[in-house]
Amino acid sequence: MKFHCFRCGNKLTKKRYNLYECSKCSYEHFINPYPTTSVIIVNQKDELMFVKRKYPPKKGFWDLPGGFIDIKETGEEGVRREIKEELGIELDKVYYIGSYPDKYFFQGFNMNTITLSFYSRISNQDIKVSDDITGFKFFNVKNIPYNKLAFKNLSISIKEYLNIKKST
Repeated sequence: MKFHCFRCGNKLTKKRYNLYECSKCSYEHFINPYPTTSVIIVNQKDELMFVKRKYPPKKGFWDLPGGFIDIKETGEEGVRREIKEELGIELDKVYYIGSYPDKYFFQGFNMNTITLSFYSRISNQDIKVSDDITGFKFFNVKNIPYNKLAFKNLSISIKEYLNIKKST
């Protein structure tokens, strides 16, 4: 992969796995992960919500609702905005689970991501699916489709949530 300097346009040289440097103006460019969010939404029956992806990557796979964090947003603000956009619902309290690295293959590039994972409970809200998912389903913890999950970090996040739930 070739990168060019944001300052002078010169070709950047790879110095280490995540650092590129310009030999002309000494600009250093770090390749860092893109921040994303996911949220485990739990209903009154203690079932977990999954959404079905409409577009690549992983079209047709189950995913936790969430998405990329916008500039000047906290993780909590980002996850609330994404849930409002994707499902038309408001999350009251969100609780942090952890952060998990992953890959997101998009438009020919394998992007490194870091997902801030949360959980939240909802009561009877009218869920309105947006145009970037094909639907949603609540799963009992015994029936989670681990083999059909879109991303590796989802399993880790779910297992951590279940450990938190056991300890409370």
